[in-house]
Amino acid sequence: MSKVETRAKERASWLRRGRKSFANHARFDPLFHFFAIPVFGISVIVIVVHYIMCPSLRAGWIFVVSVAALVSVFKIRVYALRNQDRTIRLEERLRLMTLPTEPLRSRIPELTEAQLIAIRFVGDVEVGHRTLKLQIRQ
Repeated sequence: MSKVETRAKERASWLRRGRKSFANHARFDPLFHFFAIPVFGISVIVIVVHYIMCPSLRAGWIFVVSVAALVSVFKIRVYALRNQDRTIRLEERLRLMTLPTEPLRSRIPELTEAQLIAIRFVGDVEVGHRTLKLQIRQ
């Protein structure tokens, strides 16, 4: 049994346990999506209303700080997602280096970020020559 076949069998057993798919990849984080975002968003709205009704330097400063907090919450989430994408790209490049033959292996750097992330949901057996050729052609 070759190294590729062994790895394909190991990955197939892993996929049976917890199949990778976009449906179970993209999910809501309840604490972030249903608590943090609404709380910060509503706070900004309340502070704007307070500033309109009682304009003062203090109310203006509280508005600036609340907007900074809201922007910080979004930026923290974006940084985490970018880091996750970098990790996925690295994992997939390493995985692709072990699977196809040499002529295709040298073309792996031509794959875009979106293509590498999409390959994450493809099993080792399917990644073979045809999948990589299709991805590089697009």
